Amino acid sequence: MDTKIYKWNEKEEYTFEIITDNFEVYNLIFKTKDRHFTDFCQECRDVYEIDLRCSCFKPKRDEKVKNTIIEILKEVLSNRCDSLVYLCDDSDFRASCRELLFDKWYDENDEQEQIEKFVKSRCTDEETQDCLNMYFIADKNRENYEGNVDDFFCEHT
Repeated sequence: MDTKIYKWNEKEEYTFEIITDNFEVYNLIFKTKDRHFTDFCQECRDVYEIDLRCSCFKPKRDEKVKNTIIEILKEVLSNRCDSLVYLCDDSDFRASCRELLFDKWYDENDEQEQIEKFVKSRCTDEETQDCLNMYFIADKNRENYEGNVDDFFCEHT
């Protein structure tokens, strides 16, 4: 295992625990979440939502956390499922910060030729720009890549 990442433990299926050098505990959870997609696409299926939680109130910046999360995402995408969806929670009004961080991590990732990212927005109020951005990431090498992208954008022939 790379020394620039933390060891992780899969506590339950699709639930990963990461303990940092500062003893902060992160849980990366993959949950099936079809209910979010009824407004976007009736045909979407086998979609996993990513939920990242830290036991600490204000986590310290830690490059190894980012590297570990990216490594887990690649492992899950390449070996277990074909696509993931990331929704930025805005219950604490920090969704835009989460989106910027997610974009930065993706842009810094050296696997962009294998992992594709798409963004889809749904606005409840065009005037106030009250929008929910849904990020879709998929492994281009998986056999049903094109079908999953079509499902995400509801483009069926």
